[in-house]
Amino acid sequence: MSSLSKKITLKSSDGESFKVKEAVALESQAIKHMIKDNCTDIGIPLRNVTNKILARVIEYCK
Repeated sequence: MSSLSKKITLKSSDGESFKVKEAVALESQAIKHMIKDNCTDIGIPLRNVTNKILARVIEYCK
């Protein structure tokens, strides 16, 4: 499996999880650094982002 087809789990501040392709997650510099630092084992927590906003950001990044 190539790294760009790998799925990353993003966790919103209200506990919802979103599985996205790594290529989509890499659009965010902050998430890109977390992936680079191998912080993806349990999902990437986004404490200041609600599920509603995160869903919109993911759609934009696609």
